[in-house]
Amino acid sequence: GNDRTMILSHGEIARAGNNVVLTWSGGGSQDPPEPTEPVVETPKPGVGNGPVFTVPFTAEAMEYSGYRELDNGEPGDCSDGNVDSWFLSGEAKNDCQSDCAIGWTTKDEYMEYDFETAGAMRVQVTARVASKDRKKFKMQLVGEDAGSGNINTPGGGWNAYKERTWDLDVSSGKHTLRVLFMEGAMNFCSVSVKQLGAGATEPSPDDVTPPPPPPPGPAPTFTVPFAADALDYTGFSDVDKSFGNCNDGNVDAMTLPDSSKNSCQSDCIIGWTSPKEYVEYAFRAESKSTIQVSAYVASDLDKTKEFRLELVGESKSAVLKTPGAGWFTFEARTWKVDVEQGDYVLRVVFLDGLTNLCSVDVD
Repeated sequence: GNDRTMILSHGEIARAGNNVVLTWSGGGSQDPPEPTEPVVETPKPGVGNGPVFTVPFTAEAMEYSGYRELDNGEPGDCSDGNVDSWFLSGEAKNDCQSDCAIGWTTKDEYMEYDFETAGAMRVQVTARVASKDRKKFKMQLVGEDAGSGNINTPGGGWNAYKERTWDLDVSSGKHTLRVLFMEGAMNFCSVSVKQLGAGATEPSPDDVTPPPPPPPGPAPTFTVPFAADALDYTGFSDVDKSFGNCNDGNVDAMTLPDSSKNSCQSDCIIGWTSPKEYVEYAFRAESKSTIQVSAYVASDLDKTKEFRLELVGESKSAVLKTPGAGWFTFEARTWKVDVEQGDYVLRVVFLDGLTNLCSVDVD
């Protein structure tokens, strides 16, 4: 038929009376099929057993509704067979409000948590994260046009958990919050969602411990004369979350280029400012005097922006303009003001936004 048989005899095989028989199908000189590469499947997203939460809530890391796990590394002693996790203890457990933390994360893994809202509202999402070095992650609402942008972990150690927040508007209904580990090598222990503004649920009086009476004023950080790096602030208002590689989780900041460090005497600058955002610096004047405030600012080329220097609670302020010589071309803008002996808070208000600030001096 179409089978071909070849009998080979050779040396010791022939003398032993053994034959080697090779048989293949097909006609003529048909070649055997080419070998194929094995198909490697990317792990598919998985489903968890987490509930559908109602705002406000705090979800432990392992109360997830969906996940993507991309490696087969160390599962940890709190693993459920899906994601890598281990038990928390001590201070980390208290900070996290969770029994376990998810760790050994790799790039593009994620966790998801379902929640619902009774109506449209503005909410704040708080993720508690830790890492050895700063790593980027994102928070998103799956299938919705809502994302936090890049957020940096604190980078203070594997068990040094810190909160990172994201404020956003949500519609009524069910949502899926995704925490995406963009670089991996970070730990994640819990996530909370609460309502902001009017309509926010207040805890009952029985659940509230009365706070201690407030001090008479902000505790001074600086004494005149002083030079403050931009991130040496004692108060702030940040309405958006662009972040940057030098942010501290509160305000948007980036590493200062070496070429600008001489004029700023600072390692980082505050940037991506929006209109009416501000930073504050508390200080003490030891005597009655006229002080000079110098803010080192920059803005896009040929685009000057207005900002205001003011003493909080005092009727003293000055509106100034940035030089508009380039994002990293910092120049001092100065304001002289009379002060009495006492404590003050200097506020730098970005009236137009789109202004970079690297340091503040008071002489």
